[in-house]
Amino acid sequence: MEQGQLFETTDEHGWTWMSLGSICVHLCSSVVCAFCVVFLSVCLNVESEGAESWQARYEAGLKRLAEGKYLLAQEEFKAVLADNAASVEAHNALGVSYQKAGELELARLSFVRALELNPSFVEARTNLGLNSLLRNETDRAVQELEKSLQLDPQQPLVLFNLGVVAARAGELRSAAAYFEKALALQPDDARILYNLAAAYFASSQPRPALEKADRLLALPSLDSEVCLEAGELLSRYGHAARAVRFYQMAKRQSSAASAGGKTSSNFDQLLADASAQFQRDVKAIAQLEAQVKSSPNDPVHYFNLGLMLTKLGEFSRCFELLKPAVARFPRSSEIRLAYALACYFTGRNDLAEQAYLQLVQMQPNSDQSHFALGNFYADAGRLEEAAASFRRAIGKNPGNYLNHYMHGVALFRCQSYLEAAASLRMALKLNPAHADSNFWLGKIYLLRNDRVKALQAFERAVKLEPKHVGAHYQLALLYARLGEKAKSQEALEIQRQLNAQLHKGIVALRMP
Repeated sequence: MEQGQLFETTDEHGWTWMSLGSICVHLCSSVVCAFCVVFLSVCLNVESEGAESWQARYEAGLKRLAEGKYLLAQEEFKAVLADNAASVEAHNALGVSYQKAGELELARLSFVRALELNPSFVEARTNLGLNSLLRNETDRAVQELEKSLQLDPQQPLVLFNLGVVAARAGELRSAAAYFEKALALQPDDARILYNLAAAYFASSQPRPALEKADRLLALPSLDSEVCLEAGELLSRYGHAARAVRFYQMAKRQSSAASAGGKTSSNFDQLLADASAQFQRDVKAIAQLEAQVKSSPNDPVHYFNLGLMLTKLGEFSRCFELLKPAVARFPRSSEIRLAYALACYFTGRNDLAEQAYLQLVQMQPNSDQSHFALGNFYADAGRLEEAAASFRRAIGKNPGNYLNHYMHGVALFRCQSYLEAAASLRMALKLNPAHADSNFWLGKIYLLRNDRVKALQAFERAVKLEPKHVGAHYQLALLYARLGEKAKSQEALEIQRQLNAQLHKGIVALRMP
């Protein structure tokens, strides 16, 4: 066996894809699942006499591990450590065998021992982080995974797991950023593409979401389960045409009838529903186009057609419709707004900004024009300009709670936490039933280490919005820190169920 990292592969990326139940924990398809990568390396450096025996036992353990004979593998690695207790590779391998057998605490101890011997041993550092993630020790998992990335930044599965953690916490834009980094290292991975599309959809960014869905569809090979998941995701966000294509691809797979736990009748129903919705969308567009044709001087029809095309992800068609319309109806604020959206969704950010600024000029006393400009800046990552626009919106209409809320979120992302808290409190004064304001205020309390107020804020958020994924996740972490294990597990289970289709991953083993 060669020294260094070797891979047992079942796909073109060098990853072994296995069922979740066969590794160390069963995370069913109805929950958020993380990639769990297990590293093993053979870096043997012993005296030649006895090395053959040492390496023979180690390699025998690796063989047992690959065969799924975890107890026998453990015996081999323990025998190696009896002769060479300082072998970080053997401690790491023993931890892998424990983790695959579901012995998470014993696995953790093995990884910790390997790191005590060599704190820079990246494989053990990564495995310890992933072990903590499987044990729902999120803070520790993030710390270890970030340390692992400092040792080796080129780890797509570690980046993916950090994205999963961010998604669980409701930080979908941060999740997408991690997934993008993972995709840059593994550009044709179906699971990363799927999760990216889901993160972008959930954070109201349909253009990159659809781009990732199209890349996913263009992959040369795609298993039926991923096709079904992608089809369901697209159907949920109203993109029936693309959903139909994914369902049709899944149907061509030999295992389509049982993919993802779906029966043949379930699968046929999904395809039929998506096809019917697609036909309704086509009909609706045709009717709106007919209205534009019959009443070419009415901007309302252009506006309605533009919004429908945007909703269905037909961004280029929307831009081609509204580019001449904005010249034809220069005084229509509705057309200007729709045109700004079309520019943004087709990647023409300069034109989009220009259109939003013109909208502000057209409606200088309206908070909505400043609010729209603030949303654009926030989506473009220009957070200080976003905060300034939302502040102007507040000046125009201080009684609109959404102006205060968006101002608070923008300030939070600018790390201006005191000002953010003030804006969020004002949003809640105007609308005490706003769950998201409670959620972001809770995050500020966490940063201040005020767990009591944070707990109250998150509990209010889930009471107001029982399906608030991020608030349930933060509650799970807080309850755990406060020693309320039962409540923590309950909140985490709710969060997992709510996140059923959002971010799916399959445990992947990096094997010798």
